[in-house]
Order: sequence, then C-alpha cells, then structure tokens
Amino acid sequence: MKTYELDSRRDFNNIIYHTAMAAVLKLAIADEDKDNIPKFVGDFDNTRITDEFFRDIFDLVWQEYKKLGGDDTAAKGTDFVANIVKSLEEAVGIEPTPQIE
Repeated sequence: MKTYELDSRRDFNNIIYHTAMAAVLKLAIADEDKDNIPKFVGDFDNTRITDEFFRDIFDLVWQEYKKLGGDDTAAKGTDFVANIVKSLEEAVGIEPTPQIE
C-alpha cells in the first residue's frame, strides 16, 4: 500500500486495516470458507494476492471509503465494513449475507 499516492496519512491509516481484511475475506468467500475465518487465516497463503488482486481490493475499499465521506467517521462506521462485505460477496457471485438490524 505504500506505493499508492494517498492524500494523507490519515487516509492510509483509515483504510489499511479494511484493505487487508477485504483481501483475506474475498479469498475466504471464494473458497467457501467464510464461516471459518480463524482456520482460514491460520492456513492463509499470501501468494494468492497478486498485484492485480490487490489493486481491485484497494479500489473497492477506497471507493467505499470516499462514498461514505472519506473521513474517520466513515472508516469506523459499521456501514463501511457491511458495504465492503456485500460488494465482495456480489463480486464472487454469492447471495449477500442479510444484515441484522
């Protein structure tokens, strides 16, 4: 992520965790292993994250961050994570998990 030109250190800090989470989650969803994330992470093969894969994940997270306001509130809000998860599920071609309200 350090190669990306972000407007500020704040933006970097606000999206780095979400980008890493989204990368792992997309692979877990694709492998149909989303319900067992601890095991999936324990066996994680980071060679599956190519430059193109990372760029796609970063773009998804960045667009969602900007859409929600591009600030600390957006990064810490529950909508940010929920929207990322929904987008990942749709990208992989599965029915999105319903949100509990």
